[in-house]
Amino acid sequence: MSHKILIIGLLLIAIVIGAFFMSGCHRRACTFHRASPEKGAEWVVKRLSSELDLNEKQKKEVNRIKDEILAKRKGFQDDHHQMFETILNQVKSESVDEARLNQLFQDKEAQFKEIRNFMISKFTEFHKILTPAQREKLASKMNEFHDHFKR
Repeated sequence: MSHKILIIGLLLIAIVIGAFFMSGCHRRACTFHRASPEKGAEWVVKRLSSELDLNEKQKKEVNRIKDEILAKRKGFQDDHHQMFETILNQVKSESVDEARLNQLFQDKEAQFKEIRNFMISKFTEFHKILTPAQREKLASKMNEFHDHFKR
């Protein structure tokens, strides 16, 4: 009898945990998070275009910026997989090569700095193509988003 109670209890706990994690998965959130980076970026550009009433020249520029960011992201993602493999190999080895790991993280920090500078440059380009009214509207939308999701 106690064995059945244990199984039922574990099943109920699994259902509650599953419901907890699934509760955050509503409306477009699920499909957006499962989408490829390219589809996610397309969604963002489409949303920006409609919300800010971008003209054709602005849309062209935003798409160019999106394409450059996606290209940069691809290289960064490849390096991420290499970093994971290196750390995984260290976990499997008899001893840890601290010098190798320190060098790996120094390289990653340099890459983060490069990506940060790149993203700030792309943000600056995006900012320049917007009119003052569009920037104000974007700021308002950002505040709405922040207020909706802050905890």
